[in-house]
Amino acid sequence: MSCVAQGSRQYIPFPADMATDPPAGVARICLIRPERSTGAALVYMAYDGSQLVGDLFNGGYICWQRKEGQALIKADWRNTMFGDRGRYFSVTLPVTGGGSYFLLVEPSFGHGDVKSISFKEAQQHMAQYPSPQTAQAASQPTGKAAAPNTPGSEPVGVKDSHPRPSGSFNY
Repeated sequence: MSCVAQGSRQYIPFPADMATDPPAGVARICLIRPERSTGAALVYMAYDGSQLVGDLFNGGYICWQRKEGQALIKADWRNTMFGDRGRYFSVTLPVTGGGSYFLLVEPSFGHGDVKSISFKEAQQHMAQYPSPQTAQAASQPTGKAAAPNTPGSEPVGVKDSHPRPSGSFNY
């Protein structure tokens, strides 16, 4: 497994315009994983509620839009070398329509370190890495559209909201 940034895979639409704020009633969330040698063989499967959003690789990011409200953001890890898996983190994030939320996911041994960062810091990270590739989730039947992003909402499509995630981190 290479430690080189390879981008990430996203299973729901990437926001069409990252340079403007999302519309009223809609929030934007971005998970950013810096390129590190620690945990390079791990892929983080990111979820918004029960909806698989994407696979977050070493040196990659994913962004999506969802209805405002409480977002349960979680990630399970999968070791690409040995095939084992587990829960990496789970956080509750209150998101407001028109706001953008940037979470930095720092790999470390045995637990997840997730912190809220500013729009400026997020831009600096995302400029270093390839854009995520949009793909169909393996669990999706061929020829069918991806399921809505979160229960009762669909993805659509910068205000720096910068809240702190709360809730339990599952190590």
